[in-house]
Amino acid sequence: MFDINSIIGVVGLTLILSAFTLNLLHKLTPKSMVYNLLNVFGSACLAYYSWFLGSMPFFILQIVWGVLSLGKLLQVYVFSK
Repeated sequence: MFDINSIIGVVGLTLILSAFTLNLLHKLTPKSMVYNLLNVFGSACLAYYSWFLGSMPFFILQIVWGVLSLGKLLQVYVFSK
């Protein structure tokens, strides 16, 4: 059975893979709010999970992924107005 930490990890990977798949299917663009929100929340979940596992390389990857996604979200929806 899954513990709460594994569930958070599965949610994170589902969010990021959903964003990736929807982008490949031309349903979302990298500038869309939904695409970037999926990446921000997915990377946050996976950053937590990688910290829990003690995987520093994976943790750093997720922090960078999340910061870049959040930056794009802010650039497109906050600072471009």
